[in-house]
Amino acid sequence: MGEHALKVFWAIPCQSAVIDKDSNAVSLLNIIEDVMIVVEIPPIPRPPAGKREIFAAGFELVIMWGRSDPNSPEKAVARVNLVTPKGNTFGSEQPVEVDLTQHRRSRTKVRIPGIPAEGEGIYTFVIEEKTAQGDWKHVFEVPITLEVATRELSSGAKQT
Repeated sequence: MGEHALKVFWAIPCQSAVIDKDSNAVSLLNIIEDVMIVVEIPPIPRPPAGKREIFAAGFELVIMWGRSDPNSPEKAVARVNLVTPKGNTFGSEQPVEVDLTQHRRSRTKVRIPGIPAEGEGIYTFVIEEKTAQGDWKHVFEVPITLEVATRELSSGAKQT
């Protein structure tokens, strides 16, 4: 692991990312900048006790990494945490290894299964790198604003 933090050139949440095998070009499909949740009235049933309600179906966070010094090969371990508007932190299940020993840049796709429902506000994806001392150092963050709107369930519609 290098003395300096790896660079994050960009990190973009999207519905999915496709990487072309021949050209290594990436296509980001349905980039997510904000999330609007529509809640029907009367409300849909809540999850059972002990189960967490999730906003927004799964998506991917695509991260473009680079060496802190373009001429010095580096390796690092990184993770992505989600900080909710209430200040609660949810961590990624598995840290990822970022290997920049052979190439100056690399992309990582982190699968996000959903956003824990903690109300409206700014949810922030915090990207961290593990230091030589074993601590986690903040290197980048991506905010997403989540808003909730309501609509009345029409009399002819079924509730599921």
